[in-house]
Amino acid sequence: FVLRQRKGGGRLRGSELPLLRTEIPGPRSQEIITRLAQHECPAITARRARRAAALGLMTSDPIVWHSAQGSCVRDVDGNIFIDITAGFAVAAAGHSSEAVRQALHEQLEVPLLHAMGDAFTCETRVRLLELLSSFFPPTAGSSHGGLGLGILGCSGSDAIQAALKTAVLATGRQGVLGFSGGYHGLAHGALGCTWYKSDGFRDPFSG
Repeated sequence: FVLRQRKGGGRLRGSELPLLRTEIPGPRSQEIITRLAQHECPAITARRARRAAALGLMTSDPIVWHSAQGSCVRDVDGNIFIDITAGFAVAAAGHSSEAVRQALHEQLEVPLLHAMGDAFTCETRVRLLELLSSFFPPTAGSSHGGLGLGILGCSGSDAIQAALKTAVLATGRQGVLGFSGGYHGLAHGALGCTWYKSDGFRDPFSG
């Protein structure tokens, strides 16, 4: 296995142990992050400086991913890591899950990648909402066995903002209790209850 990885490696199986071939981050990762800093918002440059200062290092760039399978991630320098975050939970079923890949292929064959949300929907969207609803207890007035109503969003910030709006409508109260150190996303509405690094994330927009 180690010899194969040194030659470049094949596709990950998802059961590999960590394997370090270079210093971390490797030279290829550093080169790509330097390119990224030239084109992404300045937050990436500030993040590099913060990480380096906190760790007492000249540089502490993140690794740049190349491929992933199961819980294993290979970076562009050929190092292998265990992803204990599941890609911010996006890969909760495992990276490159066969079931997820099959569902994607089936949708590509329709062919329909994107309808128009709440303006012009598609049946796939309806089936997803029905499935999500089925995991919850019955709700009075629901036409089927789940909560009955759901909101599909693109991020955790979307979910937080929907929860804040729902709370205001349900209670008539405008105040929200936030906890020190809490992180709820960087969208403008979610920033109101985000305390994690509030000096950089929230305070510039606090008025």
